[in-house]
Amino acid sequence: MEYKAFRIGALFEKLNAPYIGAGRKQDNVSKERTEEFSLPLINCKWGDNGIMYYGRPSDFVHYENVLSVVYNGPPTVGTVYAQPLIGVFTDAYLIALKKSVMPHMSMELCLYLKTAVEKAIHDTKYSRADKATWTGKVENDEIFLPVTDEGTPDWEYMQERISVLEQERISVLEQYLLAAGLDDYKLTTEDQETLNKKATFKPFSIGDLFVPLKGGYIGTGKKIGSATKARSEEYCIPLTCAKLGDNGIMYWGKKGDFRTYTNAISIIADGAVSAGLVYAQPEEAGVYSHSYFIRLENVEVSYRTNLYLASVLNKVLYPKYSRERPPRWENKVENDSILLPVTAEGQPDYSYMEQYIRVQEKLAIRDAIQLKDRIIEETKCVVGA
Repeated sequence: MEYKAFRIGALFEKLNAPYIGAGRKQDNVSKERTEEFSLPLINCKWGDNGIMYYGRPSDFVHYENVLSVVYNGPPTVGTVYAQPLIGVFTDAYLIALKKSVMPHMSMELCLYLKTAVEKAIHDTKYSRADKATWTGKVENDEIFLPVTDEGTPDWEYMQERISVLEQERISVLEQYLLAAGLDDYKLTTEDQETLNKKATFKPFSIGDLFVPLKGGYIGTGKKIGSATKARSEEYCIPLTCAKLGDNGIMYWGKKGDFRTYTNAISIIADGAVSAGLVYAQPEEAGVYSHSYFIRLENVEVSYRTNLYLASVLNKVLYPKYSRERPPRWENKVENDSILLPVTAEGQPDYSYMEQYIRVQEKLAIRDAIQLKDRIIEETKCVVGA
């Protein structure tokens, strides 16, 4: 397949998409999609297709199957999204192939062109100081597209390429969801009882329930250089550090180089935005630095129970501690209290905690599964599966 450079403005046109409602635009949008506010609106937002607000369809000029270009706001400047239905709130604009080039853009074609345009303008020359506006800028940039023998864009190939990729992923997606147990979202009688149960809660000192675990580097040589930021077959042990997100995992170490624990809870002990964060670790893990592990003393619980406990601990520790006031175990965290559901005997009800998390998992994936089913069926129709 041969590729050729095309000026964006020779193929695309900028669409007029103003606010046409009454009153101030910012007073006529919602952050939640409702029956009234059903129109997605593009803004300078990273992720979620750039959708930050929803408006009334009658208040915004809107389009179907077009591309949106975010022209402002790092790291979003130059981000391009394929939009099935969209209006503009601010800091973005819409483009589509000129009618003389292509009377109608399919979503498959939008997805292909989205990648081509974004590759040309995102993370290249535009920034908040030099916005990715249309006139005299993006319209003059070039994209590379596959061409026919006559040297014109091969629209048919682009659409077929996306359709093939979609079809390949249909079976993969279904198999993954089944293997991950994400098709199991129906509530059992026990689940309903858990939802309806009015649990009794009681305060417990953290130090009365948990014990700190000894961590650290035990390999030969210096610790610096003993870990990598990318997981590999050799560097397979997740290591916690002062990190927000990703379960606090910043590095990966070799097996045997660090003390490790399974099904433990990690507490981040430092960091401007991470001090006090608590994570339940789902696999064997170790400590690189600025964190430590704790575990229930003389009680073995499931990972789901640890998820519950980590959430409760996080609710207490994260607002209280900071880099200036780090959440050390001795005389600090061990003396803090948490509220836990209890049995009739007044002991922590770990069975309830596990079941509660399981129910929340089912509720959380229910809408996602229904969306997944709809997407798969729509994709099957599109690709003729």
